[in-house]
Amino acid sequence: MSEENECTVPSNAREQGQPEKEWIQRAKEGDQKAWQSLFDLHGEPLWEWLWNQDVSEADACDIAQRSWEKAIKKLSQWRGEGTFFAFLKGIAKKEMCEMYRQKQRQREFYREWEALFESQRIEKEGQNRPENRMVLQQKRQFVQQVLKKLKATHRDVLRLRYCEEQSHEEIAQQIQLPVTTVKSRLFKARAKFMETAQSMDDGGELD
Repeated sequence: MSEENECTVPSNAREQGQPEKEWIQRAKEGDQKAWQSLFDLHGEPLWEWLWNQDVSEADACDIAQRSWEKAIKKLSQWRGEGTFFAFLKGIAKKEMCEMYRQKQRQREFYREWEALFESQRIEKEGQNRPENRMVLQQKRQFVQQVLKKLKATHRDVLRLRYCEEQSHEEIAQQIQLPVTTVKSRLFKARAKFMETAQSMDDGGELD
């Protein structure tokens, strides 16, 4: 199977006359040509099945690639119950469910991340009620702890954007970089913030 990252819809099998069971046995023994034959035979049906699940082309490519990688690792454990395609599709179903769960976690964490910075703006503007002050203070401390874990370039753009509420253009002027670079850096900084905060939370590092 090709190691290229590009997702291509494979052609029909080139060795249709050769028994699939023989390819599977050879693949278990590490025969790359046998794997290519299996890929040629089942790659397009897997792609079509994923496409019918209403996933995006990019997600279908990602799921298909992960499924084949898992199939390579798990083939030796497969007892041959059912067809190889059923085995492959079962892996793809699990990968698709895991992708949905990851995206849901990312959306939830992104909303929480925005709320954390919003709490700083509210506190800064003096709009918080006394009964909420302690909660807001805890959230602000949370943000500061996570920011300390980030590298300076990420920390600086996040503070400029969300603590000082500067526009992309203002940030670009201040750090002397193109606006497109600022947007790219903010995107990466947000992702790193979420990843770091989640890691600290899971590891119990937060005070």
